[in-house]
Amino acid sequence: MRGCRALTDQEVQDVALSFKGKWATRNRTLLTFLVHTGYRVREGLSLRVGDVFQAGGIVDRVMVQRRNMKRKRQGRDVILHPRAKEALLELVEALKRRQDFGPQLFLFQSQLAGNTPLTRKGAWYLLRRAYARCGVTGKVACHSTRKFYAGKVYELVGHDLMKCQKALGHFQISSTMSYLSFKDSDLDEAVLAF
Repeated sequence: MRGCRALTDQEVQDVALSFKGKWATRNRTLLTFLVHTGYRVREGLSLRVGDVFQAGGIVDRVMVQRRNMKRKRQGRDVILHPRAKEALLELVEALKRRQDFGPQLFLFQSQLAGNTPLTRKGAWYLLRRAYARCGVTGKVACHSTRKFYAGKVYELVGHDLMKCQKALGHFQISSTMSYLSFKDSDLDEAVLAF
């Protein structure tokens, strides 16, 4: 989403802890999955149990098929962070209680009956309510999780834009650059460094 900001570490932690009730595991897993994979919400919501749970365990890499990606040019696979794997395992264990449990079951279930995935609008609504409960202000949306991921990856790859671009699955470097918020203090530091 153009113009939304990245979440901070503290905001991610606060939002994750704010989920309560019947859908808390699904909601917390969705947040954890998004901040640790950088997938767009729509891409994450397309996943089924069989995409993440195979041979009795959570896979090491998760792949979103081309048909579920933005612009449908190519699929993208991402290694799963241990926190994401832990959250996914908790969700899969909860889903095992369902009568229709199997590889075709959507991972992030809607509250509607049957095998129906949570919608993008539903994800936006639940995240917006969680942000409000935690006092997260400013322009935040579902895409704030992707921007959080972009910032973390950019730092950890030594500010290498090309590696960050690949991690996000962007085709143009300008898209990656627009995700990264450069602070005035960072620029001041750079100018004074030489």
